Amino acid sequence: VRREELDAALAPARAGMQRREEGRGLWNALRAKAAARKVDERPDVAAALKEAQELLWAAPCDLDEADAALARLAAVLETRSGATP
Repeated sequence: VRREELDAALAPARAGMQRREEGRGLWNALRAKAAARKVDERPDVAAALKEAQELLWAAPCDLDEADAALARLAAVLETRSGATP
């Protein structure tokens, strides 16, 4: 029973860590996408990358803010999709 109680108590923390790792994976993918499009050094893209990175690698990590920053980063890249480098 003790093991089950510990697992139940740790489940929310594990879920949060998994969510953070998924966010970091998405950040890496979006960073690679920005680099491939040669827009990663543009001020708006660089700022969005930095904001999301700072949130995702902070301790503690505000997961809701990190998700919002990733959404903003994806939106910035989407607006840059037709832009020429």
